[in-house]
Amino acid sequence: MRHWLVTLALLLALPAAASAVTVQGAWSPGGEALTGAGLQVRFSRQAGDLDLDLADGAEARLRLFRIWTDESDVGADDRVATALTAMFSLPAIGAGGSVSGHVSGREATGLQWGNVGWDAPLQVAVGGGMLSILLSDQSFGRGILGLARGRQNGADVFARLSYAAGPTVSPVPLPAGLPLALTGLGVLRLLRRTANACAA
Repeated sequence: MRHWLVTLALLLALPAAASAVTVQGAWSPGGEALTGAGLQVRFSRQAGDLDLDLADGAEARLRLFRIWTDESDVGADDRVATALTAMFSLPAIGAGGSVSGHVSGREATGLQWGNVGWDAPLQVAVGGGMLSILLSDQSFGRGILGLARGRQNGADVFARLSYAAGPTVSPVPLPAGLPLALTGLGVLRLLRRTANACAA
């Protein structure tokens, strides 16, 4: 009986196992930046899949697409920010959403470049925790007195996925009187053995 109680006490003292989430689904870009408004940009991929497991506190970095321009310089219309959206569909966890961003042309002291910037990350409640998808801001096509055109002068946009599990149950502390109770049970067992030995 003592072994059983000791095992129970050890199990109660063990910390709760870390949880994890499986992220499966797809992403795709959208917004007026795809229609050629403002700075004309091109993308290496128009969609992609997501399939990964994230443990509590873990992060993963995924390359979504490469962005570039074939324009030769930043005109007045290119300086106006146009909307770009990264949409995420995650049917495995019954969720989805998007990260809003913008594309614009920029120039300063003889330099010109394109810029893609993203707003707040997508936050998705899942498995009692929170999945976060944050996209990387990038500049591309940096050139002197004009834009450096073509894919080779583009930049890769990455998504950083992270998962934080919800509050976990803390390990149950051992009651202060447990060692005394175990000692008492041991003494009772010893007395019972002694009584049985005397009766025999």
